[in-house]
Amino acid sequence: MLRVIVLIFINVFFLCGLYGEISSEANAILKEIDNKNNEYHSGSRLVRTSEAKDILNRVKNSNLSEEEKMHLSIECYSLWANVSIASGTFEEDYKILGEIYNNLKKDKVFKKGSSDIYASYANFANSFTSLAFFNNKYPYSVIVDMYTYSRLALLKDKNNIRAKQVYGMWQIATLGFYNNAAFYSVISSLNDTSNLPDYMIYRAYIYRSMAYMKVNETDKAFKELDEALKMYPKGFYGYLLKGSYDKGKDGFLSAEGADF
Repeated sequence: MLRVIVLIFINVFFLCGLYGEISSEANAILKEIDNKNNEYHSGSRLVRTSEAKDILNRVKNSNLSEEEKMHLSIECYSLWANVSIASGTFEEDYKILGEIYNNLKKDKVFKKGSSDIYASYANFANSFTSLAFFNNKYPYSVIVDMYTYSRLALLKDKNNIRAKQVYGMWQIATLGFYNNAAFYSVISSLNDTSNLPDYMIYRAYIYRSMAYMKVNETDKAFKELDEALKMYPKGFYGYLLKGSYDKGKDGFLSAEGADF
């Protein structure tokens, strides 16, 4: 009985560390956003920007705490940026989300942000960079934000797995070469996918594949790609990465979508 109680306590403690101390209502909304990101990345259906905006309006009109509203709003903006790429409105959305992205930094709630808020903002930076590439833009400062805010998130909570993943993605995008220490830092950042939503597990396969390809461990690179393709056979980014390898290239630049 004591062992069961201890295990339950450990699991509850771990989940609190992963999601932060957020309410059940906020956690349910976060899972809803994650599920829509899962659908988008899997290619199972076309997720529309209106779906992200609907959740955003619910968050803003809710009785959640200001910190929860900030956290979930940023998650909605990231979803919006993701699905905009396939929506046909990516030029207009890029301008709108660009203003939102910059204004968030001025918000007093954001300035006192939790680890979850900064991890979400780092992830938003990644999604917004993808959207920028589809608009033929190279937002250097936003790419730097992937590093800055994932590191801030980890300084506040070293176990924030979402922040670790974005940090690893940033390393792959920006390091022109790897020594052993840098390479294993990347792999370490991407290996822990415990309790992450499916789309982030898929994303880990994609980025681990690119990491291995950059150090010429091609067998491992193709194994990771195969896992991504098995997980989401219709996934857009697995398709793009396979096409990149077929052309003799070693991946994407920063966020998913642009060639090195």
